[in-house]
Amino acid sequence: MSTYSPSPPGSGLPGFLRGLTYPLRGIRFLFANRAAWPYAALPALVNGVVILVIAAIAFHQYDVVFEALQPDALAAAPEGAPWWKTFWRPIVNGLIGVVVALLLTVGSLLGGLLSASLLAGPFHEKLSEVIESIATGQPPPDEPINLKTLTRDSTRAVFGAAGRLALWLALWVPFLILSLIPVVGIVGVVGMSVYSAFFAALNFTDPTLERQKIKLPAKLRWARGSLAPWMGFGAGLMLMLLIPLVGFLLAPTFVTAGTLLWLDVRAGDDAPA
Repeated sequence: MSTYSPSPPGSGLPGFLRGLTYPLRGIRFLFANRAAWPYAALPALVNGVVILVIAAIAFHQYDVVFEALQPDALAAAPEGAPWWKTFWRPIVNGLIGVVVALLLTVGSLLGGLLSASLLAGPFHEKLSEVIESIATGQPPPDEPINLKTLTRDSTRAVFGAAGRLALWLALWVPFLILSLIPVVGIVGVVGMSVYSAFFAALNFTDPTLERQKIKLPAKLRWARGSLAPWMGFGAGLMLMLLIPLVGFLLAPTFVTAGTLLWLDVRAGDDAPA
């Protein structure tokens, strides 16, 4: 078992680069502290099942999204056309296919993780509590575990996850629709990428913030005040989530990383009130 020495993550480019390292910090910290492993097993299983189901549904719509992004001029090569008029078609179609795959992968992973939080939220909060206790060397709150406290914590976690999911869909869906419009679609793709990174950070920091009974507006204010490390954390998460199977196998380590980010920001007196 090892403790953790919190330090402010900084701002600007240094803060963003520091934020990029938190997913790896979470992996290292969780794997170094076996006492937290039992609390990580169940949420990892829940995340895995939900993500696989949502990914299967999303990729079932691959052809629909591909055809929407594909200009009519690329749908088929005219018969008898010279090769120099058609050789670029498979290249562009291939690039469109890569974009579609990335959109569906990012969307299904983040949507799956947000949806899984509805079920795994209480377990993520308990894992965050254990991680903070190990990191600080302080015992967890001495609160009796009974039906009343379990119901209260579970209800709070579920409503918090539902609020995050609704907020994510409120802008991610319009960005997705915008991305299907020729020419201006790049704005939607960039918007979805930035927005997804922001919400990835929120999703894995939220178990810690929920334990502090912090409301969503205060969470968003904290994100704005710590934007550089927050977005760096989100960008690092999105890069790792693109690796197959990582999304649900390492989700508990990302909760750990969010807890460490909270401790570091709190060390700089920037914690939300």
